[in-house]
Amino acid sequence: CQMSSEWDRALEMLRSFFLRKAKPDGITFSSAISACDKAGEWAQALLLLSATMHYQSESNTVASSVAISSCTKGCEWSNASHLFSNMMQAKVKSSTITFNATIAACAEGAAWDHALQVFSLMAHREMESSIVTQSVTISACRKGIMWEKALHVFAAATLVKQVPDTTTCSAAIIACDRGDEWKKALQLFSQMVQNKVQSDGIAYNAIISSCAAGSVWAKALQLFCDMQHVGFKSDVITYNAAISACKKGSKWGTA
Repeated sequence: CQMSSEWDRALEMLRSFFLRKAKPDGITFSSAISACDKAGEWAQALLLLSATMHYQSESNTVASSVAISSCTKGCEWSNASHLFSNMMQAKVKSSTITFNATIAACAEGAAWDHALQVFSLMAHREMESSIVTQSVTISACRKGIMWEKALHVFAAATLVKQVPDTTTCSAAIIACDRGDEWKKALQLFSQMVQNKVQSDGIAYNAIISSCAAGSVWAKALQLFCDMQHVGFKSDVITYNAAISACKKGSKWGTA
């Protein structure tokens, strides 16, 4: 019933519970909400969650997390944030997944301030964060052009001995790029290499763009060549950044 094409069947099965005057448990609701989530039916997921809140069971955590995730996919960050607040007020047990889903929803809605509030609440409750937590929080800061906040979250990950992954590092580099902090971006990229974190095309594009913006054309071209050497495919963003670097360095022949 959790296939996206069968979400209506999941709802029909749930209706049959009520027709038989049976009492669905949290797992039943969670399965139905998950089916709605996979079908992109975030509104139905929220309606089901409202019914689920009458059942103060352990599975409310799962149901709530899935519903929040559904709001994220539906670009309904305000609904996700409201749902998260209701969970806190109702004292429904939350998990790292719940917090991650809420932060991700805020990131999708470019609500970086809300994302940081949820991230701070997580730390206040002494909940263990994950690499996913760092990545989605940094992504929220990136969209808000809050590079200092992004670096603060990045540093927090290293303090608890979490090794940032490719996605996390790339998000932090992009945040610095958008904040015109090419030196910070270059420092982060160097740390990726030193820590043997696998880079990707996104990281290379961001660091080349950052160096171009900082008029460090020689470094930008070096990174462009490195990108070709390691086998990453260049795209329009890559070439635009490289050409921009050549223009600022008056190296049109190289371009």
